[in-house]
Amino acid sequence: MLLKRLLYCTSLTLFLFLAGSLEPTLFAALFGHFKPHLLLLLVIYASLYRTIPEGGFMSLLAGYFQDIFSGSPQGFYMLSFMLVFFTIKILSQAFYVPGKKLEVLSIFLGTLLATLYGLVILSIFTDHAAHFFVVFLRSALSALWNTLIGYFLFAGFHTFDLWVGKRDTKKVITGDARS
Repeated sequence: MLLKRLLYCTSLTLFLFLAGSLEPTLFAALFGHFKPHLLLLLVIYASLYRTIPEGGFMSLLAGYFQDIFSGSPQGFYMLSFMLVFFTIKILSQAFYVPGKKLEVLSIFLGTLLATLYGLVILSIFTDHAAHFFVVFLRSALSALWNTLIGYFLFAGFHTFDLWVGKRDTKKVITGDARS
């Protein structure tokens, strides 16, 4: 069990590092504004399938890596990822929709919320004039792209969770996706 726990922590750190370094470099060069936000997808997954301390820590680390690699002001993504984590956590607990529907809705909503929180944070600390329609149009297209990628990425996360023992096999078979 200790070996699986060590493997889990090592794999999570490696995923955070790779996703954080690939997003602003390779993915930005290949996809431009519509790059996949792997760290945001990890935050949304953590909000659905992790407890508050564990998922909150994962969200904090994901935001920290995003801040480091993206060149944004320190704490910008940490704050926005934590806000997305708690919003999705509260909404998923209040309005429970089983299975893949919850995941797809959470990915789409989480991407839109991340953009909204980012705009609010930037408007508090900077004096900028953003074209909100253009930003939300890009955000909606990015949310669709993230939903498509997240659908397949979540399947990999589920398999990894079963392998390291983070989820109960009975709950997966019966359809109760939450643990």
